[in-house]
Amino acid sequence: MFNKKSKDKKELKKKRKIYSPSIFAILFSLLFLVIIASWIIYWATGSNPSGQFHPAGLLELFTAPIQGFISCAELIIFLFLMSAFLKVVNQSKALDAGIGAIFLKLKGKETMLIIILFLVFMLCGTTFGMCEATIPFYFLLIPILLAAGFDSYTAFLVICFGAGIGCLASTINPILVDNAFNAANQGIISIYPEVTEMLSSTGIIWRVVSLIVLATFVISYIIWYTKRIKKDPTKSIVYDKRDKHLESFSFDANAIPPLTRKRKVVLVCFCLTFVLLIVGAIPWDTMTGMNGFELLGSVLAQYFPYIAGQSYDPITHQITSNITPIGTWSVFEMAFLFFAATFFIAIINWQGEKKFGNMVVEGAQEFIGVALIVAIANGFSILLTETGIQSVLIETVKNTATSLPPAAFAIVLFVLFFIISVFIPSMSGFARSVFPTIGPALTGGTAAVNGTGMTVSGSILGFSMANGLVNLTMPTAGPFVICLQICDIPLSRYYKSSWFLIGGIVVLCITLLMIGTALPGSSIF
Repeated sequence: MFNKKSKDKKELKKKRKIYSPSIFAILFSLLFLVIIASWIIYWATGSNPSGQFHPAGLLELFTAPIQGFISCAELIIFLFLMSAFLKVVNQSKALDAGIGAIFLKLKGKETMLIIILFLVFMLCGTTFGMCEATIPFYFLLIPILLAAGFDSYTAFLVICFGAGIGCLASTINPILVDNAFNAANQGIISIYPEVTEMLSSTGIIWRVVSLIVLATFVISYIIWYTKRIKKDPTKSIVYDKRDKHLESFSFDANAIPPLTRKRKVVLVCFCLTFVLLIVGAIPWDTMTGMNGFELLGSVLAQYFPYIAGQSYDPITHQITSNITPIGTWSVFEMAFLFFAATFFIAIINWQGEKKFGNMVVEGAQEFIGVALIVAIANGFSILLTETGIQSVLIETVKNTATSLPPAAFAIVLFVLFFIISVFIPSMSGFARSVFPTIGPALTGGTAAVNGTGMTVSGSILGFSMANGLVNLTMPTAGPFVICLQICDIPLSRYYKSSWFLIGGIVVLCITLLMIGTALPGSSIF
């Protein structure tokens, strides 16, 4: 009787699910807390609501997200167009065919295939924040890697850590970098209007260095692991599931889509789009001291006005192109690039205007949730500013920055960012919520005065690392959990087997941030 009751209790415990609030519930809760906190502050300080700041009303729980949507419309449009672009590319099966062709060509040299694929996913992560879009590739790569003698964990390392390290050390990823800089500039200019607005290329040198260091470490780990299981398959962390995986993910080389001439052209357009994305974000004229791209715009306006358009500059008295010069691109120009590339690829793989329209709409629909998160999070930052809570937080962060050595402050920020990212894993949502406060705090703190220490761009790198680490370790990150399930890797086994890899990444992140605080000037860090 007793045993039966204890068994029933155990079964009930197993059936119980721990409630995990959605990102929307968390953000609306934060909005509500800001409203409550605004009244507590004004009651405590006896401030007059007719001043610069005002306590928020409950109705602003609904108006703030709308304000946030309006203020970050460019970013939301970019997300929709980028998603539509990926939808059109995936529909052509060009990426599937390209990866399959590489596998067949490198048969017997699978280690080289793994390195190439890791670098491809890494570049996608660091340039445009590829995350959820990696999920379909597991169904393509797991069968290929199993046939090559590897396991599902290898596919997880290649795809999840490839894109994950790219996001963790985002170089030009506009969803994170551009979003964070825009949010920081918004907060800085509202407090210090005399400060020059920062470009998203600020600190890109150290972001690139960080990406190379972290990628080298992870690739070395993957090579070590794959050689280990090649030599002794029983060393695989999912060896007991191998028969099941071979049955579930049977590989058929004939099932790989053929790499037709049309798909080759699509792949060229796909790669060229991201090459232009990278080239457009790097300030070449500033770095070289030349104005080559501005001159190029003038040439386009003069000889190809029907393509590039014309505009008159009253200061230089020159006719220039309507297109923004390469090297000064923002989210708007990147959205234009994806929009144009979507049309070109759709024309190459033309299936009618109705099919094309449906694909664009379906692609945009996949990012509606992300767009709403960005809007609510941006409304949160707007509410922080309007109620004056931002100023209180700025003083707190500034005092912390003054009381701690730069290296110690970098570690504190990294840990703080990680904890917040556990509850708000969205890159764009986090950036819009936090950096309107962090930006002014660092601008008015010791980093700005001394020219060394934690800079705004350095704090964005710290945020990128902390947020990226959450997406590789925490169950609150949806894609991470989904990918573990696809690869059939229990979470507890993942932690037990990957502690060295995760620990190494944490150590390298902290080390890179500490070294960065010792570098002179914000152009590097």
